[in-house]
Amino acid sequence: MLSEIESAVLERLQAKLQEPSRASAIGNSAKPGHTIKVEEILVGIESGNAKRITQDFLEIAVNLYVTLTFKNLRSEEARRKGIYPLVLATIGYLHENCLGLSINPLNFKNFQNTTTEEQVGNGMVHMTMLFTSSFQIRKIDDAESDELVMLGLSYHLQPDNGEADLEGQINF
Repeated sequence: MLSEIESAVLERLQAKLQEPSRASAIGNSAKPGHTIKVEEILVGIESGNAKRITQDFLEIAVNLYVTLTFKNLRSEEARRKGIYPLVLATIGYLHENCLGLSINPLNFKNFQNTTTEEQVGNGMVHMTMLFTSSFQIRKIDDAESDELVMLGLSYHLQPDNGEADLEGQINF
């Protein structure tokens, strides 16, 4: 469920933020550098906690971080007028949303400017938002755990080769 949450968030934000950003950049090509672009969207579950529900079920609460990278900022005014609406839109797209998954709705917690000095010099800004959610899992036996171990150990990331690194599904 962890990777499914990350994938669903990333797909939603790419469709809602990056595709319109690209279209806007193309439409404003006569004014290069005057469009704020959502350059990159990073999504990651960085931590989680478990709570026993019954002998056979746990509730896993997770912290999901979404980092948006913006480019083509003309000024401090452009940052204020362009980035903040995009941050608020991101919150709107995700807050109280289950993304079609069997999870409790995402809950927005906070946002923070996580830009480094080097990134400022390159005309970029990084805004990171924290969302929480939770889902239940049932206790799994050793055979199912062994299957998960093999799945994890057989995963070899080969970025940018145009092929899926791993495909398959495990049902619990």
